[in-house]
Amino acid sequence: MKQNAVILSTLLALTIFTEDAGAQKRGGNDYLNNCIEKQVDPLQRAYLQLTYRESENNLYHSSEPWQTAHYDRRGRVSCSRERFFREDTISQKERNFATHIQYSPTELLKRPYWSEQIGNATQNQLVEYPLSIAYYSPIPLLDYAQSRKVTPDKDSDPHFAIYSLKVGESTVRLYVGKSDRLLQKVTKSWNDGMLGDMTETFIYTNFTTLKGLHYPQSIEVVKVHNIRDTVHISSANIVQKISPLLEKPEDYTVEDKGEEIPELHVEKLSEHLYGLNLPQAESRAILVEFKDFLMVVDVPFNSENGDLVLREAEKIAPGKPVRYFAFCHHHPWYLGGVRPFIHRGATVICTEENLDYVRFLATAPHTIEPDSLQLNPSPLIAELVDSIMTISDGEYEVKICHIGKTSAHTSDYLIFYFPLEKIVVQGDLAWIPTEAPITKAGPRQVGLYNGIKEFGLEVETILQTWPISEEPKVKSAFPFSDLEESIHLTEESH
Repeated sequence: MKQNAVILSTLLALTIFTEDAGAQKRGGNDYLNNCIEKQVDPLQRAYLQLTYRESENNLYHSSEPWQTAHYDRRGRVSCSRERFFREDTISQKERNFATHIQYSPTELLKRPYWSEQIGNATQNQLVEYPLSIAYYSPIPLLDYAQSRKVTPDKDSDPHFAIYSLKVGESTVRLYVGKSDRLLQKVTKSWNDGMLGDMTETFIYTNFTTLKGLHYPQSIEVVKVHNIRDTVHISSANIVQKISPLLEKPEDYTVEDKGEEIPELHVEKLSEHLYGLNLPQAESRAILVEFKDFLMVVDVPFNSENGDLVLREAEKIAPGKPVRYFAFCHHHPWYLGGVRPFIHRGATVICTEENLDYVRFLATAPHTIEPDSLQLNPSPLIAELVDSIMTISDGEYEVKICHIGKTSAHTSDYLIFYFPLEKIVVQGDLAWIPTEAPITKAGPRQVGLYNGIKEFGLEVETILQTWPISEEPKVKSAFPFSDLEESIHLTEESH
């Protein structure tokens, strides 16, 4: 009898264990599926339509590092599992500018407020677009994660079940609350060739329900340098059908951009100066050869271009070290390739206005795609230009002039004067047409002219390091007389 009781007790325990295991298998502890049951499934084949207000802050072509452009946007998005429509308006100076976007897994149509044209998309843009939609709703991203059958990360967290997956070139982590089974946070991580490891964090709060569908009414996006955007949902509705916002152009294509092979073409400018043209960046670096060392000016975008320039420098002048790296201002076309030069021990010539930014670039982690400085760290060696600096080997020299705000572009602007050739090298201040007649100078062109006059430079030729492509049709090398003519036209118009 006692033996039968033991057997019965064991069978009962096994039954309870089996039922618990079955419940977990059906989703008892499957936080992502539970989340999808709340935030996606009730929508079925319909659309969640949201009216929103957005406060956006973006890095831009600013006069000083880390400045942001602020936009207040209002609009409406309509979102299903796989489709997305957005129409919004930006108001500036009593004018309204509209943007329309239409997305499906096979096409991405955009008509931005600054253009009437609908451009082509790339395959990677299509794959990653659910991350852009996550600014307003995580529905397509959750659906994408479910389709990839992702499982929780092994690392445990007391508050979140964390799911990692690749979305295009980005690593994405979904943070599902263990208590409410709602997606409370998303992180997106990727490599930026200049800034290094980048992470954006989407924080979802103030959840409410609509016909059984849970959705956040407040979204905060935390970006690089703690720059933040906010989205507030003011109203929501579920609709069965959405009319198209845009019509696909007949020549629309989705481009499958393969891996770009970096190029470098050497152009000998004088006995001491070489243009190292980088067509993939529409830019040129300048290599300056002294008696027993080298100097490089302006390398664009990333460490890959920096390595390319260093390898070419070794071919042009074997055995001569690159002692100096300089750049005309802090924008990526000129400073982006600095890290390999720091790794090689070159002195970086900069100004008080951008020194902290150079320090940031020198120490920014590049663990996602490690470069030479990440693999073998070296300290930053920097030298500041106040007004003017001369670098010389006793025979040949360059004068580095800080024209700053005179440039009408950035407060850290440098120009480089080579007295022997009577050449000035600058980044992007002049826009002399290649074919059309010279027109009156804009503010930057006037700034370049004033800077040259301020330092008393005797100039015959001006070299520009960006752009060097055929479009736009502007000269990347031109006589000083062209600049003078544009200035005279400006003076005459006044």
